[in-house]
Amino acid sequence: MATDASPKTAPPRLNVPPSMAGGLRLDPVASPSRLLLDAPKTPSPSKTTYSDRFIPCRSSSRLHNFALLDRASPSSDDAPYSRLLRAEIFGPDSPSPAPSSPNTNLFRFKTDHPSPKSPFAAAAGQHDCTAGFAESSTPRKPPRKVPKTPHKVLDAPSLQDDFYLNLVDWSSQNMLAVGLGNCVYLWSASNSKVTKLCDLGSRDSVCSVHWTREGSYLAIGTSLGDVQIWDSSRCKRIRNMGGHQTRTGVLAWSSRILSSGSRDKNILQHDIRVPSDYISKFSGHRSEVCGLKWSHDDRELASGGNDNQLLVWNQRSQQPVLRLTEHTAAVKAIAWSPHQQGLLASGGGTADRCIRFWNTANGNMLNSMDTGSQVCNLAWCKNVNELVSTHGYSQNQIMVWKYPSMSRVATLTGHTLRVLYLAMSPDGQTVVTGAGDETLRFWNIFPSMKTQNGFNGNPFPIPVHSSLSSRLHLADRIAEANLIEMEYDGREQRRKCHCLLFDLDDTLYPATSGIGADVVRNIQAYMIEKLGVEESICLELCILLYKQYGTTMAGLRAIGYQFDYNDYHSFVHGRLAYEKIKPDPVLRNIILSLPIRKVVFTNGDRIHASRALKRLGIEDCFDGVVSFETLNPTSPTPLPANEVEIFDIMKHLSHPEPGVELPKSPILCKPSIDAMLQALKVASINPQTTILFDDSARNIQAAKQIGMHTVLVGTSERIKGADHALESLHNMKEALPELWEEAVKDEDVRNSSKVGIETSVIA
Repeated sequence: MATDASPKTAPPRLNVPPSMAGGLRLDPVASPSRLLLDAPKTPSPSKTTYSDRFIPCRSSSRLHNFALLDRASPSSDDAPYSRLLRAEIFGPDSPSPAPSSPNTNLFRFKTDHPSPKSPFAAAAGQHDCTAGFAESSTPRKPPRKVPKTPHKVLDAPSLQDDFYLNLVDWSSQNMLAVGLGNCVYLWSASNSKVTKLCDLGSRDSVCSVHWTREGSYLAIGTSLGDVQIWDSSRCKRIRNMGGHQTRTGVLAWSSRILSSGSRDKNILQHDIRVPSDYISKFSGHRSEVCGLKWSHDDRELASGGNDNQLLVWNQRSQQPVLRLTEHTAAVKAIAWSPHQQGLLASGGGTADRCIRFWNTANGNMLNSMDTGSQVCNLAWCKNVNELVSTHGYSQNQIMVWKYPSMSRVATLTGHTLRVLYLAMSPDGQTVVTGAGDETLRFWNIFPSMKTQNGFNGNPFPIPVHSSLSSRLHLADRIAEANLIEMEYDGREQRRKCHCLLFDLDDTLYPATSGIGADVVRNIQAYMIEKLGVEESICLELCILLYKQYGTTMAGLRAIGYQFDYNDYHSFVHGRLAYEKIKPDPVLRNIILSLPIRKVVFTNGDRIHASRALKRLGIEDCFDGVVSFETLNPTSPTPLPANEVEIFDIMKHLSHPEPGVELPKSPILCKPSIDAMLQALKVASINPQTTILFDDSARNIQAAKQIGMHTVLVGTSERIKGADHALESLHNMKEALPELWEEAVKDEDVRNSSKVGIETSVIA
């Protein structure tokens, strides 16, 4: 290269990466704006500069990453266009640059955006060097966290452990239908109202339930082979359709047609607009039909059977258009993708364990994933391209998958038997699972609805699922039972627990037993008959003393009433109908499985505690009972009536006199902190390593003050002082799983470790 002998000018300052500085030479370009700016330093026009600009390989130099932003000085011709363009891009209020302002960034390095498939995608947070045109890549989203514990746990007596049944469904109107034995119950998640929809009688039982897409009608398949249609708003059966020879274990609605699958190997198509029981019959399976799903566009029906076949049908043919035989076990789990037409997922039983994906347009299998256990259900999320599967032998887990990568988002456990039932809430965020362990569990596993890449994740508008927050009651055909719900948080791990302290009344047995109301009536009767309290003020005084002193009994003694403690208890508790307390084998199993010392702490007397525990069937499950007699071992001798002066507490509280205080009670009882400390001392309990279960908010708050961990029982709403809130002790295992982390003690070890308490219950 030859150049003139004129003095060398300084090389231009370029904003380029250091790795490219040596291989890239860019000489000044004769831009008018640059000539004006650099006029003082421009060589004489008579001097001519020669240079070559050899670029070996443009693609390797990545010159596309450099944007030439320099532009000529604005002229009057293009000024209106520039102003219009600036207003469109930056808004009408954007300031115009000064005409003489130089372009201080001649070259700008642009962020290179690799293809999404590239493993070398640019890291988040890169910025260019142009202040006015700064670009930054979107920060990488952190992995979505899925709660590992259920949001709620429901007790579902008589929920069958049968792989071929489908007993749980959630409607678009936010109504949960559950088949328990020969009854179907409805629970509204919007207002927690529970309705017993039907009772099929002793000769029949529920085998399947399925809502219409509008959510107003429920189809029920029975063990006798019938299909019934019920109007949920009126609790009225509107159709009963026969046709099957034996149980109808699976149902599927399209927009107008109801399909039913049976153990008789047939699929019947029902149209409730016509009088006949069914309009067509599909015969293709060689064994019981256990899976059935219509595609979202109603064009195809997928069926799975105990013959290991997955069949795809359309309404124009009585023969399957696809017969897919790759599964090696029964096919119950079937789900159509709401995001891609013709994409079908299916899951096989114990001998297969695989989730397979199919293109129903050509019958090709797109992918197969071995899950390691029996696949019982599949459901595709409407909000994101993910699906959930539930499993049986041998892990009984719930798994969340991202499609199409099939990377595992979460694995959830909690059920102790096969997770046979699955339904999704209308908003697509919550799923409910059911198992033969007679529980329903609610899991918040999917994100809320949102638009991704221009596609609305929910193509089927449905009402948004409201909060699941109140007591749910369901009953089986034998006795009224509670579907208990539980709400808890994920706070940090607490100290190791060495003792569980249980209240008795309305805690170990539920408040719905009616025992508490009977106790109040008996107390009022004692006050009127034994103490001479006026009937007109009896109820008000009873409640007032309870609020002020913790128990009415303690309040009566405080204001001066004289009575024998044993006489009081025999009157108040001796008249109770203890048969209202039902045996609770579920609670018994939970308590016996706890590898921790357990003690009952009650304000009631020893005889009352013994009778109540015996009725529950848990009298032998505790290491001891701290009762009224423990804290108040002797009953004072009543004073003569002429020496008794009754303090008018009602007058005092309504018109307090200066210097007059409420009298103290000689009775020690909860929620008094002195009573709690005395109980812990007698039972040799360390409050720092003890959990109290109690239905009283005052007892919970007092226990918290002395360092106990606390669980409020009877409500799912946690209050100040309560570490947890449970509707029922049936939910202990879900709320406090760490109690079961240690191996369950051997029965002999448990019995030998009992610590004697002076008021042990004698069965």
